Order: sequence, then C-alpha cells, then structure tokens
Amino acid sequence: MTDNFFCSSAPNPMSTTMKIIHFERINFDNSVEIKSTYLQEVPWCQKKFYTDKELSLCTVNINIPYVGNIHDQDWTQSKIVLYLDEEPIYTGMINSHTMNRLSPLFISGDKTYLKPGNHTISLKACVIKGGNLNIPHFNRDCLELIEPKIFASIKILGFY
Repeated sequence: MTDNFFCSSAPNPMSTTMKIIHFERINFDNSVEIKSTYLQEVPWCQKKFYTDKELSLCTVNINIPYVGNIHDQDWTQSKIVLYLDEEPIYTGMINSHTMNRLSPLFISGDKTYLKPGNHTISLKACVIKGGNLNIPHFNRDCLELIEPKIFASIKILGFY
C-alpha cells in the first residue's frame, strides 16, 4: 500500500484539473532600472487575467534569464516581491558579491482559493544596499544580439 502525502494548502493532483490561464514570452527590448530603496513597479510584468471558475490554487511563474546587479561597492542586495491582487505571494532577495553580475531569476508564487473574475499580477523591486538592479538586464552590445533571441516568460496556472 502506498501512502500519499499532500500539503494542506495545495490541491490534490489526483483530483484536480490544471489549466494554463496565461503564457507570454517577453522579448528583451527594454529594461527597468531600479535604484530606489522603496519598492517600485516593474511595468512589463503587470498582467491582468480572468478566470471563470473558482481556483483551488493559482500559481504564477516568472522566468527572467538575466537580471543585472550593477554596483561599485563590496556587494549589493535587492528585494523582489510578486503580488497577486495586491497580496504578496513571493518575496525574495538577490545578493551579489561581484560587480556587474548577470544572474537568472525564477520566481514562483501561489495563492489558494482564487475567486472567479478579473485579477492582476505585478512585480515590484527595490535596492536594499548599494548599486542598482536591471530587470531584465538589457545591453544591445551584449546578450540581445545573440540568435535565437532570449526571452523572459510569465506563466499563470490554475487548478480547479
């Protein structure tokens, strides 16, 4: 006999249906530079979506292949917060000990029991210490000329 264990906040995968509510590839053609110590909106990441049924779980995944931490000090630290309907569903820190470091950023946040209707996701960021943060990193003389093109992506999954 096999025992199945499930987190109480997650739906049972044996009895739910998953649906991709929104998927978007975002070309690297601009960058948001964050210098503020206060959370700032990352405009390209604000997305509206609609669900016609109540979701037992909504998962938001954001993949940004290159995020730039630019600084002239020993290290820099930045904060990233993902919101669903103005409620934080992910909070993370980016620490960089090397100058001009490019690093991938994968964010995943969940919200249980999402009511039917219109919803909004948004991403905010700030620099806690030193330098600035570029989301995504954008430099025409660097990665963006590589073929095939590099994309960020946003995927919203719903579980019924």
